[in-house]
Amino acid sequence: MQFLAVLAAFVATAVAQTSYTGIASVYEPNEHFPTVCGTKLTSTSRTVALPFSVFNITQCGQIVAIENTADQFGGEVTIGDLCWDCEGHNIKLTPAAFETYLNETNIAAGVKSFPADYVLGIFGRK
Repeated sequence: MQFLAVLAAFVATAVAQTSYTGIASVYEPNEHFPTVCGTKLTSTSRTVALPFSVFNITQCGQIVAIENTADQFGGEVTIGDLCWDCEGHNIKLTPAAFETYLNETNIAAGVKSFPADYVLGIFGRK
C-alpha cells in the first residue's frame, strides 16, 4: 500500500512538470524595490525571472531546474521575479545564479547569455 502512495505522488509530480527552451541572460536586479513576487533581490541572490509566457504569481519561491545546453551545466534556482522584456521562453538570471551555469573560459570571456532548458514543477518551494 505504501508503494502505491509513493507511486501516486510521483505521477502527480510528473504530470505537473513543464519544460521550456530559451535563452538565459544575466541581469542586475533593483535592490531597492521589491519584485513582482514581493521580495527584494540582490546580485548575490540565486534567482530567475520568468517571461510573461510562463510566469504565474503562484510560482514565486518555487525551485526551477535549469541546464546550460551548450556546456551541459545544470542546477537549481528560485523563481524571484517576472521578466518584463523576455521574449518567448527566454529567462533572466541574477549574476550569482548566472555564473553557476558557465565554465571558467566563458566567465573569463564575459559571456552574457546561453541556450537553456528549464523545468518547472519538479521541486516545491525553497
